[in-house]
Amino acid sequence: MYSYRNAGSSKMSGPKGRKLLFALIWLFVGVAVSGGLRASEVQTKSFPVPVRMDFDRCLETSLYVKCKCKQYDLSYPGFAARQTGQAESAFKEVVSAIAAKDPNACLQLCRGSSGLTDKQQQRYTKNINLLIRAFADTILGEQLNKVRIDIQYYVGDTRLFIWGLDSPPRRPAAFRTWMTFRRNSAGQLRWTPRADRLDDFSMLLVSIMQQRARTDKQFQAVTNPGCTYELPLANTIEGDKAYLQFSGRVYDCNIFEERVDPADEILSFYQAAYHVLRDKSVEDFVKFYTRKSAEKYRQWLTGKHKDYAKWYHQDLIQSGRKVLFIMDAEPFYFVFYRKNRSSDKAIRFEDIVRDPADNKLKLTNYKYSDYVHRFLRNKELFINPILKPLLRREQD
Repeated sequence: MYSYRNAGSSKMSGPKGRKLLFALIWLFVGVAVSGGLRASEVQTKSFPVPVRMDFDRCLETSLYVKCKCKQYDLSYPGFAARQTGQAESAFKEVVSAIAAKDPNACLQLCRGSSGLTDKQQQRYTKNINLLIRAFADTILGEQLNKVRIDIQYYVGDTRLFIWGLDSPPRRPAAFRTWMTFRRNSAGQLRWTPRADRLDDFSMLLVSIMQQRARTDKQFQAVTNPGCTYELPLANTIEGDKAYLQFSGRVYDCNIFEERVDPADEILSFYQAAYHVLRDKSVEDFVKFYTRKSAEKYRQWLTGKHKDYAKWYHQDLIQSGRKVLFIMDAEPFYFVFYRKNRSSDKAIRFEDIVRDPADNKLKLTNYKYSDYVHRFLRNKELFINPILKPLLRREQD
């Protein structure tokens, strides 16, 4: 058998041979290290949005968000050694300032060439002190070597870093948090310290990385998800655009009065459920829901608001329900509708899911909402700039 010992015995023995061997080893080490130190590249990718089913686990869907990003997937020490861009440098400066419990240094990283208003300084100082108390001694202190830096998203004029711990102390699962930087009129990236929740779209991006950290192989980015629609987010028109990618179908159907094509599986199911509500009983209608949602629905029917529940269902039938659009976010389907005979013309939606347990369609998420629900209800981010123009365009 050809062995290392036999191969090196004639040419690698002696002082000159050992020097040559060490030189080759360092050559390979140098190549490996230089390749590992290469900075992450900006790419445009599509990320599947997680949706929680029935107050339980999150499922990967065929609803996507698309934006420019840099994926790192590095520990903080690896990130600090390898990433040298402007945003990465700003991120590292903030981490150092928080770890040093230096609110003045933190505040300096927020200031642009025009400085801060008194109101901004007061708000930022409050948030900085909250972040120092939350992170300085733990995550950015003794746990810093375990911190993971996942990704930097480019969203309009904002850079959004997602980072956290895979095995946090006193927590049952991996968690992710965020840090945002905004480019000002002078082209400077300034930190925006926040101790509260981000806008609904940014929280979708955080939730993707959160679920990816907890499931390992799920929620991976793709290049082309093959969706019917790819529509830009209104708040990203200036700067780096982000997009919502999805498939679906436009309708103009009163489910209590019009005949639905039996071949339309989703709308047929939805109509059948509401015909049961109209023609039989609320109790029979509740059977169309997933288990936990059905339990919560029954509690509402028999609880202190049972008189309101009775009026609600009567009004629902009398007002009519016109289906406008069904978004395909397999295994979820979001049914957008409005009342047909009412001055209330607000667009709402309900969840249908193809239950992975038995592959059957069911109504779900009764009185529950997560980040995707808040985003899809948001008039400034989704209803007015995306859904309504889509409906008008498809109906013309």
